Amino acid sequence: MEQILVKPILYIKGSPINDVRLRKFLNYFVNNNISVSFIGWDRTGENSNIAGVKTNYLHRKGCNSKKQIIFNYVIWMIKLFVKLLFTKNLKEYNIIAINFDSCLPLFIVSKIRNITYYYEIYDEFAISYNFPSKLKLLLQRLDSKMIKRAVKVIHVDSNRCKSNCNNSIIIENTPYDFLLRKERDYSKLEKTFAVIGYFSSSRGLDQIYKFAMENQDLKFLLVGVFANNDENEKKFNNLNNVLKYNYMPQEQLFELMLSCCAIFSLYNPILEINKFAASNKVYDSMMLGIPVITNKEVANSKIISEKRIGIIVDYQYNETWDILKEKNILQKCKELGSNGRQLYLEEYVFDELVNKRLVSELV
Repeated sequence: MEQILVKPILYIKGSPINDVRLRKFLNYFVNNNISVSFIGWDRTGENSNIAGVKTNYLHRKGCNSKKQIIFNYVIWMIKLFVKLLFTKNLKEYNIIAINFDSCLPLFIVSKIRNITYYYEIYDEFAISYNFPSKLKLLLQRLDSKMIKRAVKVIHVDSNRCKSNCNNSIIIENTPYDFLLRKERDYSKLEKTFAVIGYFSSSRGLDQIYKFAMENQDLKFLLVGVFANNDENEKKFNNLNNVLKYNYMPQEQLFELMLSCCAIFSLYNPILEINKFAASNKVYDSMMLGIPVITNKEVANSKIISEKRIGIIVDYQYNETWDILKEKNILQKCKELGSNGRQLYLEEYVFDELVNKRLVSELV
């Protein structure tokens, strides 16, 4: 590829380097001969790294309880603040801080040292947890100041971008093209529904269980982990139509999913953050050429319906789910999946998004 002339990039995130979205960005910059470094928090003790990325873990501690989480977040932010305050050559970097806990120390340092930064927001911190109303308002005001000071704010979905956010870049959480050298074979499609990631009651797990239990002729592929709930795991283990795996490499996962007719991506609308869910499963499904199943309360259900790339149901298991057990479901899934695949190729190839929307903005 032609070398892109930009300043070295420094990424900051309060997690290890193995975040799927972050790895895509880092690999893009490495592959394009752009110097990139990473400052993070090694919560697992695995000392993860990526070839070509200079990695520095400021904090190494896990979080097994709410008290530990709060304490370690404070320690992480203090360490990050000190590191940034006394690093001499910060102005030589394009600094990209991911999420509130990484950007807050950088925001304070930017006022002291007059440096610039980019702010990438996966989830709005103030509405991600059940904070008291006054604290929530305070966090939102602080976040607003951090956003205004940023050179650009990177969002994972247009639904996350507020009307007063005039300095935004949207880079959807779309995967690399697994099918780039592989022809899509719809003849192998089965009546198997994929459930991927973090299995919890706030992501439709109870509703999916009812559906699976009442439709033993359908199959369900579960790949991920249960959210600290042994009871839910036991219930699914007792179903003969469920095949369950732990997390696996993304390439292996995509291979398994090629025979699935659809992917579940449900979010309980009671939680405010869930209404603006920017699930990577939506983009995974588009790339793989299979439809996504989501609930009508989620903001991106509108484009899923308009573009005819998925199936919309109620969050609660009811008659709206009957479409999933119709005789012609495989043909319907093929049509919707083909629409999604075409949309992915036209608008959501990751390298093209980064090159057109981010690299062109870096100074």
